Amino acid sequence: MYPTGSKQQQITLYPHKDENNIWIMENQTQPLGSYGQVQGPHAWDNLTAGFIENGATIKLYHVTTDRRLHSHDHRPPVTEADWQNEVSAYGYEGFPGDANDLFRVEIVNSLSKGAEAKKRLRTIETKFKLVHVMSGCVLFSHPVKLPSWGFEQQEVTCAKGGSLPNSIWYVEHNEHPMFGPDVEKKNTIAGSVFFVLFLAASIATFTLFSPLAYGNPWTQDACRKVKLLSSWDFDCNTFYTDLAQYSSIANVGSSQPKATVTPPKAPAQEPAPQQQKQPQEPPQRNGQQEQQKEKEKEPAEKAEFTMPAGQRVINSEESVEYRDQDGNLLDPEQVASMAKAGNVSFKTRYETRTRVIDGQGREVKQNVAPPHPDVEGQNPETVGKDNKNIPGDKPASVPGDEKSVPQEDQKPKPASEGKEATRNADEL
Repeated sequence: MYPTGSKQQQITLYPHKDENNIWIMENQTQPLGSYGQVQGPHAWDNLTAGFIENGATIKLYHVTTDRRLHSHDHRPPVTEADWQNEVSAYGYEGFPGDANDLFRVEIVNSLSKGAEAKKRLRTIETKFKLVHVMSGCVLFSHPVKLPSWGFEQQEVTCAKGGSLPNSIWYVEHNEHPMFGPDVEKKNTIAGSVFFVLFLAASIATFTLFSPLAYGNPWTQDACRKVKLLSSWDFDCNTFYTDLAQYSSIANVGSSQPKATVTPPKAPAQEPAPQQQKQPQEPPQRNGQQEQQKEKEKEPAEKAEFTMPAGQRVINSEESVEYRDQDGNLLDPEQVASMAKAGNVSFKTRYETRTRVIDGQGREVKQNVAPPHPDVEGQNPETVGKDNKNIPGDKPASVPGDEKSVPQEDQKPKPASEGKEATRNADEL
């Protein structure tokens, strides 16, 4: 209820939908039955529904409180201007109402859509004003908010000469017991179709791009198909080219077999030149046989390498290096010439090196040892000591047994008396 004025039921506006928004539009007169007028707001339920045309006089019955929309010559509780009248809900169940409950419908043609909406009320399409018959004011949605007793909702008044935007109303939903299943509906299926299409697009987007969010198996071709813009910041090269590759166990990421070559000592030359080539042929065969044996042993000597969970091998490279017994790198041509000579032995050693890269393909450096404080500096979280009182490079001071000799007085002293030799020199 209003705390001032008529102290009748409040009429306010708020953006939520509930049963307090439901009103019954009544004719200004009741229908006639066999025993006179049929009373009550539902008197027209069993009669053929008629249209509410422009200029019709109606009453608005509030279903929840059994009161009718009412206006009279009282100032509103907040806006106390002379051109503003209070709007309230007045009456009780069974009360037929009075003349202050009557409002006239005036359709605003410039805001209504369609020729039919300019003649009679149509849901959503017709924009109209409600003019109070007794005072001539129009139902006005004032932008002022009520105090805490009005739950800070928007004030409703009846304004004389109110501005057009704040005095325009429309019907959002209507129904009547006599409406059949084939009644015309303003709300077409366009809204439902849009909702279904939007939902389908959301599901499709979620399905297509779920590998990016959840790490599901994906191929590079499928990734490139859904990457509509090149500026999108995900890299398709991080995925495999085939889904079957995800089921296989990742092998060694980077294998670098190294062969250690031991140069033979210079053999003693045979006296006969024609026999120099013959002793070299058997070692050459032996070297080739050793190479063949080492190659056969390669699969057995290679260590299995399994990537940690959440990581995978993007690319693997293999290279061969030849080194002598001292670890010096040898040129492949030099090794080939030595192998051709035959007096050479091979020992194969495998070494695995792994490079970690981020999503942009940049190498992530991994520190083998923690940084040394001489290079990185002192940890800022470590509380340092005050070094002001630390002495420099000086010899240690050890207290001695002897007492220190006090320094002589530095003040000037008068001249002493002259010696005999000095006096004799002065007399001469």
